Amino acid sequence: MNSSFVSVRVNSTEPFVRFYEALLDFYVERELQPGNGIGIVFMNNADNFTLEFVAHPEHPAAGNERGAVSLMFMNNDLEKKKKILEDHNVEYVEDRLPNGMRFLRFQDPGNLDIVLYE
Repeated sequence: MNSSFVSVRVNSTEPFVRFYEALLDFYVERELQPGNGIGIVFMNNADNFTLEFVAHPEHPAAGNERGAVSLMFMNNDLEKKKKILEDHNVEYVEDRLPNGMRFLRFQDPGNLDIVLYE
């Protein structure tokens, strides 16, 4: 297997699957249950960006200081995404750089910063 992906340690995969499916158009590529309470979910989006969520009872998720890591996703319709975030009661901050680039910043269930930009 020759692929690159971001791996995120979580306490439970379910809230992350719901969040990334509903808000960021990811889909479950595959799920693994190797035993001993370990759960692994690989999720992809249309740009073939892969996220791996790993729940391991002996290695719980570490805290994520806000801003320590951000996942950045290009998006061509921030207004549509704002509506989706609002429909799911997700708080976000909208920002704009002097060059006109727009951002929506919010957090996933594990406090990982997500940034959508256009």
